[in-house]
Amino acid sequence: MRKLFIDTLLLAAGALFIAAGAAAQTSVLEEIVVTAQKREEALQDVGIAVTAFSGAQLEAFGFETSTEIIAHSPGVSLAGDIGGQRAIFNIRGVVQNDYGDHAEAPVAVYVDGAYLASTQAQTFGLYDIERVELLRGPQGTLFGRNATGGLVNTVTAKPTDEFGGYFEATVARFQQSRLEGAVGGPLSDGTRWRFSFLHNKQGEILKNDYTGTDARGELGTPDGEDGYNDDTLALRGQLEFDVSDRGTFLLAGNYADTTKSEGPYQGVTTTQVRNADGLNIDTIRAKDDPDNCRSIRRNNDGTLVCVNGDNLTAGVHTMEMVDMESGMTTTVMRTVTVAETTRPCQGGATDCDFYGNPPDP
Repeated sequence: MRKLFIDTLLLAAGALFIAAGAAAQTSVLEEIVVTAQKREEALQDVGIAVTAFSGAQLEAFGFETSTEIIAHSPGVSLAGDIGGQRAIFNIRGVVQNDYGDHAEAPVAVYVDGAYLASTQAQTFGLYDIERVELLRGPQGTLFGRNATGGLVNTVTAKPTDEFGGYFEATVARFQQSRLEGAVGGPLSDGTRWRFSFLHNKQGEILKNDYTGTDARGELGTPDGEDGYNDDTLALRGQLEFDVSDRGTFLLAGNYADTTKSEGPYQGVTTTQVRNADGLNIDTIRAKDDPDNCRSIRRNNDGTLVCVNGDNLTAGVHTMEMVDMESGMTTTVMRTVTVAETTRPCQGGATDCDFYGNPPDP
């Protein structure tokens, strides 16, 4: 009789443990609805490699900018320039290495269905967000040609039929002050509004010791600025109208202005010096080349030939060859003819680049 009582007690405890475990699992595995395939679906039902964050999760993690979601996204890393102050997404090794403003990244970034073409626009403040979806792998079928590596889709919080809002204030190290908030509600039957704002100001956290003078004592870009600061003001206004029982019309306007430090380094134009086999053997500053050569060839006998020089004329020319590491300067004089100013095109072509390669067919 005692054994039967113990077995019954164990079975009851086991059932209680299973029920408690199921309840805990339900609370942890919050269902997130995503639009990764242009329609609303539960995250578990989407047959794509997706990492999704709800607005509550973003707040719990303390994410303040769009690129911080990388910390909890497998297969995703950060790439950028300006000492890392400008950042773009690198998904599974697919990334844009040209950081010019005109270059579009192979990882598409969308906010409420609007494509952000500029790489500089991919870093923005997160405020009043409903969810963020990060899709890994090509998404060109639904999102176009610039989604080779994947997609980052940010969905902002929309107007609701209930009046409400929130306000948050943060004070932190490096003179940071951050204000974020939103308010909204119904205007009338079938009409809703929402207004959101963000203001973040943060001092520099990277000390730049560059004084504007390089190792040779030559003046470059003056006054190297400290980095990783931020001064952002962002505003968002939304009006949503019911147009039928099954459809709505959303009118939204976004404004953002961000000021950060300039690049902490300087660019120096150089000219390659190649041997007769076309291998790079030295580099000089372009301003030290009076002939304005695109490339210089050093023949086996020591003679120098300006390849496709813009200003080269026949006669005696003097050039200072500077070792970029030691700073040692060597004056070289050479006599050239007009025929030597252009390296012969390979394969008998009549037009070639400054490496001697013929044009593409």
